[in-house]
Amino acid sequence: MAAIPLQIILEDTFLDVIVGATPTTGPFTFDYGFFTEASDIKVKRTDDATGVVTTLAYTTDYTVEGVAVSGGFQGGTVTLVSPDSDATLHIYRDIGISRTDWFPSAGPFDIQTLNETIAKSFAIKQELAETLGRTIKLGISEAGSLMADLPVLADRASKFLYFDASGDPTAVAATSGTAAVTAYMETVLDDTTAAEARTTLGLQIGVDVMAYDATMLVDADIGVTVQAYDADLDTWAGLTPSANAQSLVTAANYAAMRALLDLEAGTDFNAYDANRAVTDAVQNFTAGQRGAETTLVDGANIAIDLDDSNNFKVTLAGNRTLDNPTGTPVVGQSGMIMVTQDGTGSRTLAFGTEYIFAGGTDIVLSTAANAVDAIAYYVVSATEILLTATLDVK
Repeated sequence: MAAIPLQIILEDTFLDVIVGATPTTGPFTFDYGFFTEASDIKVKRTDDATGVVTTLAYTTDYTVEGVAVSGGFQGGTVTLVSPDSDATLHIYRDIGISRTDWFPSAGPFDIQTLNETIAKSFAIKQELAETLGRTIKLGISEAGSLMADLPVLADRASKFLYFDASGDPTAVAATSGTAAVTAYMETVLDDTTAAEARTTLGLQIGVDVMAYDATMLVDADIGVTVQAYDADLDTWAGLTPSANAQSLVTAANYAAMRALLDLEAGTDFNAYDANRAVTDAVQNFTAGQRGAETTLVDGANIAIDLDDSNNFKVTLAGNRTLDNPTGTPVVGQSGMIMVTQDGTGSRTLAFGTEYIFAGGTDIVLSTAANAVDAIAYYVVSATEILLTATLDVK
């Protein structure tokens, strides 16, 4: 172990290390001229994004490797236990105040031990000077003055620090003109740039408000480049509207204007009629309502589109199959299918898979020549059509 130098330079007690975006554990070098224990080296961490300061714990968060000299260490490195990034590490020395060496009142004594004691004493004084430099204190021009003590804890709790007429510190409650900062105003006060503050206030340039433009019209432009307000302005001066636009503006009344726009009721559109049928209301009909009957095309497979009508008819000229309906079967649709035998008769009709029957038994048609069967249908679901029959209608 090296002896402590007879002449050493006691370095500053604070060292800031910037940790960049790439995670690292160090080591980070410091040159403090003297410290007694590795735990004398303290580390605080400031997060670059939030500004939050955290005190790191020796051995848990970091370790110290010092260059050993007699009585302590001179310089060394700090190494983080876990990699860190985007932060500032504040490395400082904080030697505990204690006396471990005593010298005889007479006779020889160890010069090296004396140097160690003096080095420790000066290091502690240096730390105290650094700490005192960060405190509120009287100026040198007030030498000889004494400042009164702060009020006791109970008297200063939840109050502001205030200096009275004598310049002494005291504690006062908030005045009537003081108000608590609202949660919304906190969102403004924590903005770090003018652009952020404008966004919070809803005043983004180009989004919420117009950017300044020296070419925008001002009062001096009225009557020069823009028309001033004139209650009697009723001419086409300076304007070039189309002939149609001029006709609309000069129309004698609403009826004449509607005629110009081809919006005459009863000619261009239906006039309002409270008795017209709609699809989404309960209505009573006072006159007969009729749906057209659609003739189906006879063939081996007979197609039926329920979008075409409600009522259908077909004459069978051979044994046929009624295909599943197309279109958009809607629950509740109903109607009739009139099926007629041709002059030969005995024609059969099979049914697609989406038709259902009473008891699950298919309808069997009448067989006589020219016989007429009435098949009623009701849409139960998009894939279920209920069929019932009234046979041999005559």
